[in-house]
Amino acid sequence: MCCGLCARFPCSCGILAAFLGTFCIFCGSCAASIYVKLTPLYTTISCQQAKLPELRNFHLGLPLVSPTTFDIIVQMNCTNPNPYSIGFDWIEMGGVFLGKSMTKVGDTSGVPGKTSFFPADGFGSIWVRANTTVNALLITELLGDVLTSGGELPLKLQLRQRLHVDVSLMAGIGKSVSQLFEKECGMMIANLGLRPNIGPMACADSFDQLAIPPVGADVFDGTMRFSAKQVAPKKIQEGMDLKNWSLGISMAVFFTLGLVLYIMAGCQFWSVFRGSDPKGKHLEMGSSSESSCESGAEGNAC
Repeated sequence: MCCGLCARFPCSCGILAAFLGTFCIFCGSCAASIYVKLTPLYTTISCQQAKLPELRNFHLGLPLVSPTTFDIIVQMNCTNPNPYSIGFDWIEMGGVFLGKSMTKVGDTSGVPGKTSFFPADGFGSIWVRANTTVNALLITELLGDVLTSGGELPLKLQLRQRLHVDVSLMAGIGKSVSQLFEKECGMMIANLGLRPNIGPMACADSFDQLAIPPVGADVFDGTMRFSAKQVAPKKIQEGMDLKNWSLGISMAVFFTLGLVLYIMAGCQFWSVFRGSDPKGKHLEMGSSSESSCESGAEGNAC
């Protein structure tokens, strides 16, 4: 039926084939653009401190009567080069440890009113609050560490969060990922019991790998990175496989179909062109006359 319609209306059929071919090429180009945009599917995110850790809610205690308490607020500014957003929430409080002996002095949690979130292809922040309590007995126990370290003590933090990633490919196809995110961080603190001075924070995958900069170090010395290993490695691999198969098949189908439709359109336009060619009609009339002469009676002049 389609062949019959194309034979009767070759020009219209050619225009339709050209339109559909262009649409297929457009869809294939969209799939190719998404494939390029999502390759690689995950790029490492780097974070640096916006400023030195901020001291809040400082209450100086009385020796042997009340402890000294304060909150340390840390803001890490991060660049997310990936085409999807990443968010965080706290699953449990982490510990805050002081001195080489790792004496627990508080807990880590989120900052009220602040959200840890990285928008796609944008900038975001991680907020951490370390609630710390230091009493006179603890300072006495750490006196040896203070004297041998030049008056500075390491304050180490545990981050216990869950990150959420929503990877969308095309037409609603994608993966929603939740993954535990654990980091061990630390900073140097001095002048305990008076007005503490705090150095920049650094983070690592474990306390053994952690190198804490001194109090007077530049704020940009502390850098935290989110590698694919930390951001759901299995889910990212599944997303890569899904991307390669779905977008690869889409590109192959749309580009091949578009090429076939363009060839069909060309054939239809060529048939219209030949049918309207005056030379072609003249040749057809000449050959028809010659055949009539050959079939006519003998002796008749053509």
